[in-house]
Amino acid sequence: MKLDFGSGFAPVKGWATLDSGANCTFNSIEEIPDNSISKIRFRNVLHHIENVDELFQKLRPKFRKNVKIIIIECRKECYQANLFLDVLWYRSLVPNPSLYIAVEYRDYRINLSKLGFSIKLQRMVDEKEEVVFSKGVYCEN
Repeated sequence: MKLDFGSGFAPVKGWATLDSGANCTFNSIEEIPDNSISKIRFRNVLHHIENVDELFQKLRPKFRKNVKIIIIECRKECYQANLFLDVLWYRSLVPNPSLYIAVEYRDYRINLSKLGFSIKLQRMVDEKEEVVFSKGVYCEN
């Protein structure tokens, strides 16, 4: 299964979704069958996860052996501008006081390397970076 985690308003068409919104395939990690995720995408969501290590520990049993992890997040040098916009959006314009917002850039590469993942592809697009992680041989599919 391909899973769009925290897909919010723009999930990848044809992928299963996990988010707190309506019409998601899954509403919690516990609902996902073990050994079922072959590809997972995190788009602009990891900076809203308070404990990234705990998140990946919970997801670990759900991953298939050669899972591909795609992370799209704000680049470190652009993080303060992103933080300003998140605070403006989630604390004023569309108030969501329970939504966690990391006040400092956190390098998720560290979390994934602890679990044996390595970077297979990395590219920068404007203020975002897209990084693909996997274990073993990487295939673009």
